[in-house]
Amino acid sequence: MSNSLKNRLSHLVDLRISGFEKSVPPGTIRQLSFSARRSEEWFDEFVGRVSSAIGNHYLPVFRMSDGEFRFSVGYRIPYPPPGKPALLHYGEEYLATYVLRRRQKLFMSGSPGYGYELYTQAEWRSLLPHYIKCLRQISEEGILAIVFYLSPDRFAQQYYDAIFEWLDKHDICITPENYCPFYFAYALLNGPRRRQIYDGRRILVVTSMDDTKEQAIGRGLMKAGATDVQSIRISRNKALLDKISLSGINCPVDVVLVGAGVGAANILVQLRELNTLCIDAGFCIDLLADPSLAGRRYFTLPDNPETL
Repeated sequence: MSNSLKNRLSHLVDLRISGFEKSVPPGTIRQLSFSARRSEEWFDEFVGRVSSAIGNHYLPVFRMSDGEFRFSVGYRIPYPPPGKPALLHYGEEYLATYVLRRRQKLFMSGSPGYGYELYTQAEWRSLLPHYIKCLRQISEEGILAIVFYLSPDRFAQQYYDAIFEWLDKHDICITPENYCPFYFAYALLNGPRRRQIYDGRRILVVTSMDDTKEQAIGRGLMKAGATDVQSIRISRNKALLDKISLSGINCPVDVVLVGAGVGAANILVQLRELNTLCIDAGFCIDLLADPSLAGRRYFTLPDNPETL
């Protein structure tokens, strides 16, 4: 269909963002876009929109990557990395991942090294309608930051065709107004513009954490300029099932940072009454607690971190 999402995302934009010119060289990330445009202009629009929401109106920002794709359409074996024989790659992936998950009858989103969620097949089937409803609400009221990009390692690209069709099928409308690159959230929260989000702000963090991590996140946010930090703890790997309470939160809150994997969609829609920016920050929360993780993902290590 000519109006399908796949056909509408017909342009490529090289993600060049101020503060990350060295750490993310030209041509590394080429984002699918509705139109030909400069990435700096696109990023400025994103920063302006999320900044203007702070303390003024509800704006959820949800990031979608391979884990969210997998939850939506099921597991797809990734494309072979450069230089690896396809037969060997697909054989290893099939044995290590597909067969294991079927034997365990579990759905895993993410990986143990970076955080993950576990749901039984029955939970997955029962939660999928709720997940779709959450995505639809976020698409109508906020921003979907999606990993629709081309890169040398072909990360997550095995999902694209299926996800395009899935989003169209479930009437989750992706438009120029509610769509942006996944890495805009990372570049904002880890780069020179982070002060616009953190400086002088009252921050609420919603994620899975123990006492040690909670304290480390608080120190990181205060160092970044926050004036107050509150927290809500959620489950480690079943956040799509969580119901949170805001009754103990001192309001107003300026910015909410959510780290919940696929379950961030469920958490974000429960934050509407706070009437402010609610951003799926994920790995950026881990970076606040442990800055040594910077550089493990794109747009997490600015060129001049000492100036932040």
